[in-house]
Amino acid sequence: MSATATDKPPILVVDDSKLMRAALTKMLREDYSVHEAGNGQEAWDFLQKGDLVQMVFTDLSMPVMDGFGLIKEIRASLNPNIKDLPIVVITGAEEDEKLREQALGLGATEFVTKPFKSTQIKARAQLLVSSRKEVEDVKQAAQEEIKAIEVAADVRVKAAQEHAEEEIRIVKAEVEQQIQQVETQSIQKIFFDPEIHLSNPAYFQQRGGEDVSLAVRHKSALSLLSIRVQHFATLSEEAQQQAVSLIGEQISKIKRTEDCATWGNGGLFYFLMPETDLVGATGVSNRILIDLEKNVALKAQWSAEQKIFFGLTCLTQRSQPTLQYLMSTADQCSLFAADSGDVQLLISSEAQEHVRLQVEEQERLAAEAAQKERDARAKIEQEAIAFAQEQARLQAEEQTRKAALAERERQVAERNRLAEIEAQRIQQKQTELLRAADLEMVSHGDEEEVQDIDITASRVTAVVHPDQREKEDIQRFRQSFQQDKKMRDREALPAYSTIMKILIGLTLPFIILIHKIRGADPEEIESIKERLRK
Repeated sequence: MSATATDKPPILVVDDSKLMRAALTKMLREDYSVHEAGNGQEAWDFLQKGDLVQMVFTDLSMPVMDGFGLIKEIRASLNPNIKDLPIVVITGAEEDEKLREQALGLGATEFVTKPFKSTQIKARAQLLVSSRKEVEDVKQAAQEEIKAIEVAADVRVKAAQEHAEEEIRIVKAEVEQQIQQVETQSIQKIFFDPEIHLSNPAYFQQRGGEDVSLAVRHKSALSLLSIRVQHFATLSEEAQQQAVSLIGEQISKIKRTEDCATWGNGGLFYFLMPETDLVGATGVSNRILIDLEKNVALKAQWSAEQKIFFGLTCLTQRSQPTLQYLMSTADQCSLFAADSGDVQLLISSEAQEHVRLQVEEQERLAAEAAQKERDARAKIEQEAIAFAQEQARLQAEEQTRKAALAERERQVAERNRLAEIEAQRIQQKQTELLRAADLEMVSHGDEEEVQDIDITASRVTAVVHPDQREKEDIQRFRQSFQQDKKMRDREALPAYSTIMKILIGLTLPFIILIHKIRGADPEEIESIKERLRK
Protein backbone atom coordinates (compact mmCIF):
# COMPACT_ATOMS: atom_id res chain seq x y z
CA MET A 1 0.00 0.00 0.00
CA SER A 2 1.44 3.34 -1.06
CA ALA A 3 0.17 6.86 -0.44
CA THR A 4 1.11 10.47 -0.89
CA ALA A 5 0.25 12.99 1.84
CA THR A 6 -1.20 15.93 -0.02
CA ASP A 7 -4.34 18.09 0.03
CA LYS A 8 -5.55 16.48 -3.21
CA PRO A 9 -8.68 14.25 -3.14
CA PRO A 10 -7.62 10.68 -2.27
CA ILE A 11 -8.36 7.85 -4.74
CA LEU A 12 -7.79 4.10 -4.29
CA VAL A 13 -6.50 2.03 -7.26
CA VAL A 14 -6.85 -1.76 -6.84
CA ASP A 15 -5.17 -4.08 -9.36
CA ASP A 16 -2.82 -7.04 -9.10
CA SER A 17 -0.80 -5.70 -12.03
CA LYS A 18 1.94 -3.28 -10.93
CA LEU A 19 2.08 -1.94 -14.48
CA MET A 20 -1.64 -1.13 -14.50
CA ARG A 21 -1.41 0.51 -11.06
CA ALA A 22 1.56 2.58 -12.19
CA ALA A 23 -0.30 3.65 -15.36
CA LEU A 24 -3.39 4.75 -13.42
CA THR A 25 -1.25 6.52 -10.80
CA LYS A 26 0.62 8.41 -13.50
CA MET A 27 -2.68 9.53 -15.07
CA LEU A 28 -4.25 10.67 -11.79
CA ARG A 29 -1.41 11.85 -9.51
CA GLU A 30 -1.42 15.39 -10.91
CA ASP A 31 -4.93 16.06 -9.53
CA TYR A 32 -5.41 13.35 -6.89
CA SER A 33 -3.61 11.62 -4.04
CA VAL A 34 -3.44 8.06 -5.33
CA HIS A 35 -3.33 5.03 -3.00
CA GLU A 36 -2.57 1.59 -4.41
CA ALA A 37 -3.56 -1.95 -3.42
CA GLY A 38 -2.54 -5.24 -5.02
CA ASN A 39 -5.81 -7.11 -4.37
CA GLY A 40 -9.28 -6.72 -2.88
CA GLN A 41 -8.25 -7.80 0.63
CA GLU A 42 -5.46 -5.22 0.73
CA ALA A 43 -7.90 -2.52 -0.38
CA TRP A 44 -10.54 -3.58 2.17
CA ASP A 45 -7.98 -3.56 5.00
CA PHE A 46 -6.91 -0.08 3.94
CA LEU A 47 -10.51 1.20 4.01
CA GLN A 48 -11.12 -0.44 7.40
CA LYS A 49 -8.24 1.54 8.91
CA GLY A 50 -10.23 4.72 8.42
CA ASP A 51 -8.14 6.09 5.53
CA LEU A 52 -11.16 7.21 3.56
CA VAL A 53 -10.98 7.91 -0.16
CA GLN A 54 -13.29 9.67 -2.60
CA MET A 55 -13.62 6.80 -5.10
CA VAL A 56 -12.22 3.37 -6.04
CA PHE A 57 -10.83 2.03 -9.34
CA THR A 58 -10.75 -1.80 -9.21
CA ASP A 59 -10.02 -4.75 -11.44
CA LEU A 60 -12.25 -7.85 -11.32
CA SER A 61 -9.73 -10.70 -11.58
CA MET A 62 -7.32 -10.57 -8.59
CA PRO A 63 -5.86 -13.06 -6.09
CA VAL A 64 -6.89 -13.37 -2.40
CA MET A 65 -10.04 -11.26 -2.93
CA ASP A 66 -11.28 -10.36 -6.41
CA GLY A 67 -13.15 -7.24 -7.50
CA PHE A 68 -16.57 -8.80 -6.88
CA GLY A 69 -15.68 -9.51 -3.27
CA LEU A 70 -14.37 -5.96 -2.76
CA ILE A 71 -17.56 -4.44 -4.21
CA LYS A 72 -19.68 -6.68 -1.98
CA GLU A 73 -17.70 -5.73 1.15
CA ILE A 74 -17.90 -2.00 0.38
CA ARG A 75 -21.67 -2.06 -0.27
CA ALA A 76 -22.28 -4.12 2.89
CA SER A 77 -20.27 -1.76 5.11
CA LEU A 78 -22.05 -0.09 8.03
CA ASN A 79 -19.94 3.03 7.53
CA PRO A 80 -21.84 5.29 5.09
CA ASN A 81 -18.58 6.94 3.99
CA ILE A 82 -17.41 3.53 2.73
CA LYS A 83 -20.76 2.16 1.62
CA ASP A 84 -21.52 5.09 -0.72
CA LEU A 85 -18.08 5.17 -2.40
CA PRO A 86 -18.21 5.39 -6.24
CA ILE A 87 -16.67 2.22 -7.71
CA VAL A 88 -15.33 2.19 -11.27
CA VAL A 89 -14.64 -1.34 -12.54
CA ILE A 90 -11.78 -1.75 -15.02
CA THR A 91 -12.57 -4.60 -17.39
CA GLY A 92 -10.86 -6.11 -20.37
CA ALA A 93 -12.42 -6.27 -23.80
CA GLU A 94 -12.52 -10.06 -23.49
CA GLU A 95 -14.73 -10.07 -20.39
CA ASP A 96 -18.35 -10.89 -21.27
CA GLU A 97 -21.55 -9.08 -20.45
CA LYS A 98 -22.47 -11.48 -17.64
CA LEU A 99 -19.49 -10.40 -15.54
CA ARG A 100 -20.45 -6.77 -16.00
CA GLU A 101 -24.06 -7.47 -15.06
CA GLN A 102 -22.82 -9.30 -11.98
CA ALA A 103 -20.65 -6.32 -11.01
CA LEU A 104 -23.58 -3.96 -11.57
CA GLY A 105 -25.79 -6.17 -9.46
CA LEU A 106 -23.28 -6.00 -6.60
CA GLY A 107 -23.17 -2.20 -6.77
CA ALA A 108 -20.53 -1.09 -9.31
CA THR A 109 -20.99 2.51 -10.42
CA GLU A 110 -19.35 2.54 -13.87
CA PHE A 111 -17.12 0.53 -16.19
CA VAL A 112 -13.91 1.43 -18.03
CA THR A 113 -12.72 -0.96 -20.75
CA LYS A 114 -9.03 -1.60 -21.44
CA PRO A 115 -7.24 -0.14 -23.24
CA PHE A 116 -8.27 3.27 -21.98
CA LYS A 117 -7.00 6.84 -22.40
CA SER A 118 -5.94 9.20 -19.66
CA THR A 119 -8.66 11.67 -20.64
CA GLN A 120 -11.28 8.97 -20.11
CA ILE A 121 -9.92 8.06 -16.65
CA LYS A 122 -9.56 11.72 -15.60
CA ALA A 123 -13.11 12.51 -16.78
CA ARG A 124 -14.55 9.58 -14.79
CA ALA A 125 -12.59 10.58 -11.69
CA GLN A 126 -13.52 14.24 -11.91
CA LEU A 127 -17.22 13.49 -12.45
CA LEU A 128 -17.54 10.96 -9.63
CA VAL A 129 -15.36 12.86 -7.11
CA SER A 130 -17.21 16.12 -7.75
CA SER A 131 -20.59 14.33 -7.50
CA ARG A 132 -19.56 12.72 -4.21
CA LYS A 133 -18.38 16.08 -2.88
CA GLU A 134 -21.71 17.66 -3.83
CA VAL A 135 -23.57 14.87 -2.02
CA GLU A 136 -21.38 15.29 1.05
CA ASP A 137 -21.93 19.05 0.98
CA VAL A 138 -25.71 18.52 0.79
CA LYS A 139 -25.56 16.03 3.66
CA GLN A 140 -23.49 18.39 5.76
CA ALA A 141 -25.83 21.29 5.02
CA ALA A 142 -28.84 19.12 5.93
CA GLN A 143 -27.21 18.03 9.17
CA GLU A 144 -26.40 21.62 10.07
CA GLU A 145 -29.94 22.66 9.26
CA ILE A 146 -31.39 19.85 11.37
CA LYS A 147 -29.09 20.80 14.20
CA ALA A 148 -30.15 24.42 13.93
CA ILE A 149 -33.80 23.40 13.98
CA GLU A 150 -33.25 21.23 17.03
CA VAL A 151 -31.42 24.04 18.82
CA ALA A 152 -34.13 26.54 17.92
CA ALA A 153 -36.94 24.22 19.03
CA ASP A 154 -38.86 25.24 22.07
CA VAL A 155 -37.77 22.86 24.84
CA ARG A 156 -40.37 24.27 27.16
CA VAL A 157 -43.32 22.72 25.33
CA LYS A 158 -45.43 20.78 27.71
CA ALA A 159 -45.37 16.99 27.69
CA ALA A 160 -49.07 16.78 26.98
CA GLN A 161 -48.77 18.98 23.91
CA GLU A 162 -45.87 16.93 22.61
CA HIS A 163 -47.85 13.71 23.03
CA ALA A 164 -50.86 15.20 21.27
CA GLU A 165 -48.75 16.45 18.38
CA GLU A 166 -47.15 13.01 18.01
CA GLU A 167 -50.57 11.34 17.93
CA ILE A 168 -51.76 13.81 15.32
CA ARG A 169 -48.63 13.19 13.21
CA ILE A 170 -49.08 9.42 13.33
CA VAL A 171 -52.73 9.62 12.36
CA LYS A 172 -51.97 12.07 9.58
CA ALA A 173 -49.22 9.79 8.21
CA GLU A 174 -51.54 6.79 8.24
CA VAL A 175 -54.26 8.73 6.42
CA GLU A 176 -51.81 10.01 3.80
CA GLN A 177 -50.50 6.48 3.27
CA GLN A 178 -54.02 5.14 2.77
CA ILE A 179 -54.81 7.94 0.34
CA GLN A 180 -51.61 7.23 -1.60
CA GLN A 181 -52.44 3.53 -1.77
CA VAL A 182 -55.92 4.28 -3.07
CA GLU A 183 -54.56 6.69 -5.66
CA THR A 184 -51.94 4.14 -6.77
CA GLN A 185 -54.54 1.43 -7.13
CA SER A 186 -56.79 3.80 -9.07
CA ILE A 187 -53.97 4.79 -11.41
CA GLN A 188 -53.05 1.15 -11.93
CA LYS A 189 -56.64 0.28 -12.73
CA ILE A 190 -56.90 3.17 -15.15
CA PHE A 191 -53.52 3.05 -16.89
CA PHE A 192 -52.04 -0.37 -16.15
CA ASP A 193 -53.25 -3.83 -17.04
CA PRO A 194 -52.02 -6.29 -14.39
CA GLU A 195 -52.67 -9.31 -16.59
CA ILE A 196 -50.55 -8.03 -19.48
CA HIS A 197 -48.08 -6.16 -17.19
CA LEU A 198 -48.12 -3.14 -19.56
CA SER A 199 -49.72 0.30 -19.72
CA ASN A 200 -52.90 0.64 -21.74
CA PRO A 201 -52.69 2.35 -25.16
CA ALA A 202 -54.38 5.58 -23.96
CA TYR A 203 -51.85 6.12 -21.20
CA PHE A 204 -49.03 5.23 -23.60
CA GLN A 205 -50.19 7.92 -26.04
CA GLN A 206 -50.34 10.54 -23.28
CA ARG A 207 -47.09 9.58 -21.57
CA GLY A 208 -45.27 9.01 -24.87
CA GLY A 209 -46.27 12.41 -26.23
CA GLU A 210 -44.90 14.09 -23.09
CA ASP A 211 -41.62 12.14 -23.33
CA VAL A 212 -41.16 13.08 -27.01
CA SER A 213 -41.80 16.77 -26.27
CA LEU A 214 -39.35 16.68 -23.37
CA ALA A 215 -36.67 15.01 -25.52
CA VAL A 216 -37.12 17.60 -28.28
CA ARG A 217 -36.94 20.48 -25.81
CA HIS A 218 -33.80 19.20 -24.08
CA LYS A 219 -32.27 17.66 -27.24
CA SER A 220 -31.90 14.32 -25.48
CA ALA A 221 -31.97 10.80 -26.88
CA LEU A 222 -35.21 8.80 -27.26
CA SER A 223 -35.79 5.43 -28.95
CA LEU A 224 -38.95 3.46 -29.79
CA LEU A 225 -39.12 -0.30 -30.39
CA SER A 226 -41.91 -2.03 -32.28
CA ILE A 227 -42.33 -5.78 -31.57
CA ARG A 228 -44.40 -7.75 -34.12
CA VAL A 229 -45.55 -11.38 -33.78
CA GLN A 230 -45.80 -12.88 -37.27
CA HIS A 231 -49.04 -14.78 -38.09
CA PHE A 232 -50.49 -13.73 -34.76
CA ALA A 233 -54.05 -14.05 -36.14
CA THR A 234 -53.61 -17.77 -36.74
CA LEU A 235 -53.41 -18.39 -32.99
CA SER A 236 -56.49 -19.18 -30.97
CA GLU A 237 -57.98 -16.46 -28.79
CA GLU A 238 -56.69 -18.16 -25.64
CA ALA A 239 -53.21 -18.57 -27.16
CA GLN A 240 -53.24 -14.91 -28.22
CA GLN A 241 -54.09 -13.73 -24.70
CA GLN A 242 -51.42 -15.96 -23.17
CA ALA A 243 -48.81 -14.80 -25.73
CA VAL A 244 -49.62 -11.14 -25.02
CA SER A 245 -49.35 -11.76 -21.27
CA LEU A 246 -46.01 -13.60 -21.55
CA ILE A 247 -44.47 -11.00 -23.89
CA GLY A 248 -45.73 -8.16 -21.67
CA GLU A 249 -44.29 -9.84 -18.59
CA GLN A 250 -40.92 -10.25 -20.31
CA ILE A 251 -40.86 -6.57 -21.37
CA SER A 252 -41.82 -5.44 -17.85
CA LYS A 253 -38.77 -7.24 -16.43
CA ILE A 254 -36.42 -5.16 -18.59
CA LYS A 255 -38.39 -1.89 -18.47
CA ARG A 256 -37.03 0.92 -16.33
CA THR A 257 -39.17 3.27 -14.28
CA GLU A 258 -38.88 6.02 -16.90
CA ASP A 259 -39.71 3.64 -19.78
CA CYS A 260 -43.24 3.04 -21.04
CA ALA A 261 -44.62 0.03 -22.94
CA THR A 262 -48.04 -1.01 -24.32
CA TRP A 263 -49.69 -3.43 -26.72
CA GLY A 264 -51.55 -2.93 -29.97
CA ASN A 265 -53.81 -4.87 -32.30
CA GLY A 266 -52.63 -7.89 -34.27
CA GLY A 267 -49.74 -8.93 -32.03
CA LEU A 268 -48.00 -5.53 -31.89
CA PHE A 269 -46.11 -4.15 -28.89
CA TYR A 270 -44.45 -0.75 -28.39
CA PHE A 271 -41.57 0.00 -26.04
CA LEU A 272 -40.64 3.70 -25.54
CA MET A 273 -37.19 4.35 -24.00
CA PRO A 274 -36.35 7.98 -23.04
CA GLU A 275 -32.69 8.96 -22.55
CA THR A 276 -31.63 5.92 -24.61
CA ASP A 277 -29.70 6.19 -27.87
CA LEU A 278 -29.80 3.71 -30.74
CA VAL A 279 -26.90 1.64 -29.38
CA GLY A 280 -28.55 1.19 -25.99
CA ALA A 281 -31.94 0.44 -27.58
CA THR A 282 -30.34 -2.21 -29.81
CA GLY A 283 -28.93 -3.89 -26.71
CA VAL A 284 -32.37 -3.86 -25.06
CA SER A 285 -33.93 -5.35 -28.22
CA ASN A 286 -31.42 -8.18 -28.29
CA ARG A 287 -32.06 -8.96 -24.63
CA ILE A 288 -35.82 -9.12 -25.19
CA LEU A 289 -35.32 -11.34 -28.25
CA ILE A 290 -33.05 -13.76 -26.37
CA ASP A 291 -35.38 -13.93 -23.36
CA LEU A 292 -38.43 -14.59 -25.56
CA GLU A 293 -36.66 -17.33 -27.48
CA LYS A 294 -35.78 -19.00 -24.17
CA ASN A 295 -39.36 -18.78 -22.89
CA VAL A 296 -40.61 -22.38 -22.87
CA ALA A 297 -44.24 -21.50 -22.10
CA LEU A 298 -44.37 -19.18 -25.09
CA LYS A 299 -42.88 -21.73 -27.47
CA ALA A 300 -45.40 -24.32 -26.31
CA GLN A 301 -48.25 -22.11 -27.58
CA TRP A 302 -46.65 -21.28 -30.94
CA SER A 303 -46.18 -23.19 -34.15
CA ALA A 304 -43.28 -22.90 -36.56
CA GLU A 305 -45.05 -20.00 -38.33
CA GLN A 306 -44.92 -17.69 -35.35
CA LYS A 307 -41.78 -15.57 -35.16
CA ILE A 308 -40.96 -12.26 -33.52
CA PHE A 309 -39.57 -9.30 -35.49
CA PHE A 310 -38.36 -5.94 -34.21
CA GLY A 311 -38.46 -2.49 -35.76
CA LEU A 312 -36.33 0.20 -34.13
CA THR A 313 -36.14 3.95 -34.63
CA CYS A 314 -34.99 6.97 -32.67
CA LEU A 315 -35.66 10.68 -32.49
CA THR A 316 -33.47 12.55 -35.01
CA GLN A 317 -33.28 16.04 -36.46
CA ARG A 318 -34.91 14.79 -39.68
CA SER A 319 -37.80 12.96 -38.01
CA GLN A 320 -41.09 14.58 -37.11
CA PRO A 321 -41.23 15.30 -33.34
CA THR A 322 -44.39 13.28 -32.69
CA LEU A 323 -45.07 9.91 -31.09
CA GLN A 324 -47.31 8.84 -34.01
CA TYR A 325 -44.48 9.39 -36.50
CA LEU A 326 -42.06 7.30 -34.43
CA MET A 327 -44.63 4.50 -34.01
CA SER A 328 -45.38 4.49 -37.74
CA THR A 329 -41.66 4.35 -38.62
CA ALA A 330 -40.99 1.51 -36.17
CA ASP A 331 -44.07 -0.41 -37.48
CA GLN A 332 -42.79 -0.16 -41.04
CA CYS A 333 -39.39 -1.51 -39.99
CA SER A 334 -40.87 -4.50 -38.11
CA LEU A 335 -43.22 -5.19 -41.07
CA PHE A 336 -40.33 -5.09 -43.57
CA ALA A 337 -38.34 -7.43 -41.32
CA ALA A 338 -41.27 -9.87 -41.13
CA ASP A 339 -41.83 -9.77 -44.91
CA SER A 340 -38.17 -10.37 -45.69
CA GLY A 341 -37.63 -12.97 -42.99
CA ASP A 342 -33.85 -12.43 -43.20
CA VAL A 343 -33.34 -10.34 -40.07
CA GLN A 344 -35.31 -10.15 -36.87
CA LEU A 345 -34.25 -6.57 -36.03
CA LEU A 346 -34.48 -3.78 -38.61
CA ILE A 347 -33.38 -0.24 -37.85
CA SER A 348 -34.95 2.69 -39.70
CA SER A 349 -32.91 4.51 -42.34
CA GLU A 350 -33.31 7.79 -40.45
CA ALA A 351 -31.87 6.22 -37.32
CA GLN A 352 -29.02 4.65 -39.27
CA GLU A 353 -28.23 8.00 -40.89
CA HIS A 354 -28.37 9.63 -37.48
CA VAL A 355 -25.91 7.10 -36.11
CA ARG A 356 -23.69 7.54 -39.16
CA LEU A 357 -23.64 11.31 -38.62
CA GLN A 358 -22.90 10.80 -34.94
CA VAL A 359 -20.04 8.45 -35.79
CA GLU A 360 -18.67 10.94 -38.32
CA GLU A 361 -18.94 13.73 -35.77
CA GLN A 362 -17.14 11.61 -33.17
CA GLU A 363 -14.45 10.73 -35.72
CA ARG A 364 -14.11 14.42 -36.62
CA LEU A 365 -13.78 15.41 -32.98
CA ALA A 366 -11.30 12.59 -32.43
CA ALA A 367 -9.30 13.72 -35.47
CA GLU A 368 -9.31 17.32 -34.21
CA ALA A 369 -8.20 16.16 -30.78
CA ALA A 370 -5.45 14.05 -32.34
CA GLN A 371 -4.34 17.00 -34.49
CA LYS A 372 -4.28 19.28 -31.48
CA GLU A 373 -2.23 16.70 -29.63
CA ARG A 374 0.20 16.45 -32.56
CA ASP A 375 0.43 20.24 -32.79
CA ALA A 376 1.08 20.48 -29.06
CA ARG A 377 3.72 17.77 -29.28
CA ALA A 378 5.36 19.53 -32.25
CA LYS A 379 5.32 22.83 -30.35
CA ILE A 380 6.92 21.18 -27.34
CA GLU A 381 9.59 19.63 -29.57
CA GLN A 382 10.28 23.01 -31.21
CA GLU A 383 10.55 24.69 -27.82
CA ALA A 384 12.90 21.92 -26.68
CA ILE A 385 15.09 22.41 -29.78
CA ALA A 386 15.12 26.19 -29.28
CA PHE A 387 16.01 25.71 -25.61
CA ALA A 388 18.85 23.34 -26.53
CA GLN A 389 20.15 25.81 -29.11
CA GLU A 390 20.00 28.65 -26.59
CA GLN A 391 21.86 26.50 -24.05
CA ALA A 392 24.53 25.70 -26.65
CA ARG A 393 24.85 29.40 -27.51
CA LEU A 394 25.23 30.36 -23.85
CA GLN A 395 27.82 27.63 -23.33
CA ALA A 396 29.77 28.84 -26.38
CA GLU A 397 29.66 32.42 -25.09
CA GLU A 398 30.82 31.22 -21.67
CA GLN A 399 33.73 29.34 -23.24
CA THR A 400 34.64 32.39 -25.33
CA ARG A 401 34.53 34.60 -22.24
CA LYS A 402 36.72 32.19 -20.30
CA ALA A 403 39.20 32.04 -23.20
CA ALA A 404 39.31 35.86 -23.40
CA LEU A 405 39.82 36.07 -19.64
CA ALA A 406 42.65 33.55 -19.82
CA GLU A 407 44.26 35.50 -22.70
CA ARG A 408 43.97 38.71 -20.72
CA GLU A 409 45.61 37.09 -17.69
CA ARG A 410 48.35 35.77 -19.95
CA GLN A 411 48.93 39.26 -21.40
CA VAL A 412 49.07 40.80 -17.90
CA ALA A 413 51.55 38.15 -16.80
CA GLU A 414 53.64 38.80 -19.92
CA ARG A 415 53.62 42.56 -19.26
CA ASN A 416 54.68 41.96 -15.66
CA ARG A 417 57.47 39.66 -16.86
CA LEU A 418 58.71 42.26 -19.36
CA ALA A 419 58.49 45.00 -16.70
CA GLU A 420 60.58 42.87 -14.36
CA ILE A 421 63.16 42.29 -17.09
CA GLU A 422 63.27 46.01 -17.85
CA ALA A 423 63.63 46.80 -14.14
CA GLN A 424 66.55 44.40 -13.87
CA ARG A 425 68.17 45.92 -16.96
CA ILE A 426 67.79 49.47 -15.58
CA GLN A 427 69.06 48.41 -12.18
CA GLN A 428 72.09 46.81 -13.82
CA LYS A 429 72.75 49.94 -15.87
CA GLN A 430 72.33 52.04 -12.76
CA THR A 431 74.86 49.93 -10.91
CA GLU A 432 77.36 50.37 -13.72
CA LEU A 433 76.89 54.15 -13.74
CA LEU A 434 77.26 54.32 -9.97
CA ARG A 435 80.51 52.40 -10.17
CA ALA A 436 81.78 54.74 -12.84
CA ALA A 437 80.75 57.76 -10.75
CA ASP A 438 82.44 56.27 -7.71
CA LEU A 439 85.73 55.95 -9.58
CA GLU A 440 85.50 59.50 -10.83
CA MET A 441 84.72 60.94 -7.37
CA VAL A 442 87.56 59.01 -5.73
CA SER A 443 89.94 60.36 -8.30
CA HIS A 444 88.97 63.88 -7.25
CA GLY A 445 89.33 62.97 -3.59
CA ASP A 446 85.84 64.05 -2.71
CA GLU A 447 84.63 61.49 -0.13
CA GLU A 448 81.48 63.40 0.67
CA GLU A 449 80.42 63.30 -3.02
CA VAL A 450 80.80 59.49 -3.02
CA GLN A 451 78.51 59.31 -0.01
CA ASP A 452 75.98 61.52 -1.77
CA ILE A 453 76.04 59.27 -4.83
CA ASP A 454 75.56 56.22 -2.57
CA ILE A 455 72.59 57.94 -0.97
CA THR A 456 71.25 58.80 -4.44
CA ALA A 457 71.69 55.17 -5.54
CA SER A 458 69.79 53.93 -2.50
CA ARG A 459 67.03 56.46 -3.20
CA VAL A 460 66.76 55.32 -6.82
CA THR A 461 66.77 51.69 -5.74
CA ALA A 462 63.96 52.49 -3.34
CA VAL A 463 62.01 54.04 -6.23
CA VAL A 464 62.59 50.96 -8.37
CA HIS A 465 61.34 48.82 -5.50
CA PRO A 466 58.65 51.08 -3.90
CA ASP A 467 56.95 50.43 -0.58
CA GLN A 468 54.46 52.35 1.56
CA ARG A 469 57.15 54.92 2.50
CA GLU A 470 57.95 55.71 -1.10
CA LYS A 471 56.78 59.29 -1.09
CA GLU A 472 58.60 60.08 2.16
CA ASP A 473 61.87 58.68 0.78
CA ILE A 474 61.57 60.76 -2.37
CA GLN A 475 60.86 63.85 -0.32
CA ARG A 476 63.86 63.23 1.96
CA PHE A 477 66.03 62.59 -1.07
CA ARG A 478 64.92 65.90 -2.58
CA GLN A 479 65.65 67.85 0.64
CA SER A 480 69.05 66.15 1.11
CA PHE A 481 69.99 66.78 -2.48
CA GLN A 482 69.15 70.52 -2.23
CA GLN A 483 71.15 70.92 0.98
CA ASP A 484 74.16 69.05 -0.41
CA LYS A 485 74.00 71.04 -3.58
CA LYS A 486 74.49 74.34 -1.69
CA MET A 487 77.45 73.01 0.25
CA ARG A 488 79.34 71.57 -2.70
CA ASP A 489 82.31 73.26 -4.05
CA ARG A 490 81.67 75.20 -7.25
CA GLU A 491 84.43 73.28 -8.99
CA ALA A 492 82.92 69.83 -8.26
CA LEU A 493 79.42 70.94 -9.33
CA PRO A 494 79.80 70.31 -13.09
CA ALA A 495 80.91 66.69 -12.63
CA TYR A 496 78.23 66.02 -10.03
CA SER A 497 75.54 67.67 -12.13
CA THR A 498 76.49 65.57 -15.13
CA ILE A 499 76.27 62.33 -13.13
CA MET A 500 72.85 63.28 -11.66
CA LYS A 501 71.45 64.14 -15.08
CA ILE A 502 72.56 60.76 -16.35
CA LEU A 503 71.02 58.96 -13.35
CA ILE A 504 67.73 60.89 -13.51
CA GLY A 505 67.51 60.45 -17.27
CA LEU A 506 67.89 56.68 -16.83
CA THR A 507 65.61 56.26 -13.83
CA LEU A 508 62.81 58.66 -14.83
CA PRO A 509 61.11 56.32 -17.36
CA PHE A 510 61.36 53.43 -14.95
CA ILE A 511 59.87 55.48 -12.06
CA ILE A 512 56.96 56.52 -14.31
CA LEU A 513 56.44 52.89 -15.39
CA ILE A 514 56.36 51.74 -11.76
CA HIS A 515 53.77 54.38 -10.82
CA LYS A 516 51.62 53.50 -13.81
CA ILE A 517 51.67 49.84 -12.80
CA ARG A 518 50.67 50.83 -9.26
CA GLY A 519 47.70 52.83 -10.63
CA ALA A 520 48.87 56.37 -9.81
CA ASP A 521 46.80 59.18 -11.33
CA PRO A 522 48.30 61.40 -14.12
CA GLU A 523 48.66 64.49 -11.87
CA GLU A 524 50.81 62.58 -9.37
CA ILE A 525 53.04 61.26 -12.20
CA GLU A 526 53.51 64.79 -13.64
CA SER A 527 54.36 66.07 -10.15
CA ILE A 528 57.06 63.40 -9.78
CA LYS A 529 58.47 64.27 -13.23
CA GLU A 530 58.62 67.97 -12.33
CA ARG A 531 60.37 67.36 -8.99
CA LEU A 532 62.99 65.11 -10.58
CA ARG A 533 63.69 67.64 -13.33
CA LYS A 534 64.21 70.40 -10.72
